[in-house]
Amino acid sequence: VALRQALAEFLGINQRELGCAAIPSRDEKNAAGWSAVLYDTATGGAGFVAAAPPVLEDLLRRARGILECRKNCDSACQSCLLTYDTQHMVE
Repeated sequence: VALRQALAEFLGINQRELGCAAIPSRDEKNAAGWSAVLYDTATGGAGFVAAAPPVLEDLLRRARGILECRKNCDSACQSCLLTYDTQHMVE
């Protein structure tokens, strides 16, 4: 969610133009892990996510800053990660 917000801010678009998910995955050694997935919500894609790879390092820095909640919450709040479409992802 923080990475999605960072990309939306970088592109100057609404966060709802991007979707996000954490999905179980396996690495090249078959070890279990998680993958962060960003995708365009527009039918057919708008190409927003394609802008992420060249600036990924900066986006990760921005995401880390988002995770350092300005209201110092315990996990997630409306000041950092909770939005209309993420309010049901609290866990």
